[in-house]
Amino acid sequence: MTLTIPEIGKEVERVVLPGGTTVFLREDHSAPSVDMAMVWLGGKNIAPLDQLARYELASDLVDEGGTEALGPIALQERKEGLGMSFSVSIGATQSSASFWSLRRNFDEAFAVALDVLQKPRLDPSGSRSSKGSTSRG
Repeated sequence: MTLTIPEIGKEVERVVLPGGTTVFLREDHSAPSVDMAMVWLGGKNIAPLDQLARYELASDLVDEGGTEALGPIALQERKEGLGMSFSVSIGATQSSASFWSLRRNFDEAFAVALDVLQKPRLDPSGSRSSKGSTSRG
């Protein structure tokens, strides 16, 4: 098995967004799906020790706790209905988010993912991490 790394400038486009974020894009129109991964510096290492559990719970709640418009269960049903996946995780020194959807559902699925990031509800009632520790309401 040989691993080939795409070359920036030929197969991969480097774009700097207006806010200064650097993005690397590689398009493959032969695939029936869209797959994205985002990684940024900052993770558990920036959390005060007495708040570490809060940071971990918050990372679970971002993608499981709903949005302003959708509660936790409605969000999961919407993601399933679109055949998409979106998750956020926090590591020791970096955090990440991943997104996948069928190309035909991309616009709607990406709008859901953006809503999760920009308008999280952070409702623990639908989180796998908090099941049994909070009441449903």
